[in-house]
Amino acid sequence: MKKLLGILILASGTTQACLAQNSQDTARAVPPYASPAHADPYLPPEKRIAPTQPPASGAALQEQALKKLKQQFDAADTSGNGAVTAVQARAAGLGYVAKNFEQIDTRKRGKVSFEEVKDYLQQRQKQQLRQ
Repeated sequence: MKKLLGILILASGTTQACLAQNSQDTARAVPPYASPAHADPYLPPEKRIAPTQPPASGAALQEQALKKLKQQFDAADTSGNGAVTAVQARAAGLGYVAKNFEQIDTRKRGKVSFEEVKDYLQQRQKQQLRQ
């Protein structure tokens, strides 16, 4: 009986040590931005790939957003003239541009270029920072 009790205690201690080491390795291997709380809920766990770098912030995030907006803007420019109308913006899902079209189109041409949209966004950002 003493022998069995000794084996159980030894096995229990070994199991706890292994679990503690495993949890430490896991904590080091998974960066905080790749935690399960940030995982895609529609992708099975075995298919999930942790990001190789932390999410962008500051100027890098702004650059990513402008790049994505430029891609959407270019897709909306069906005539290929470097500008979109309010109808094109709405049809392409550029709701912010369509909603604020009158303010963006300062020259009242009925179309806006990407530079005009970018200028408008920068003006709005400056206004919000002042408030």
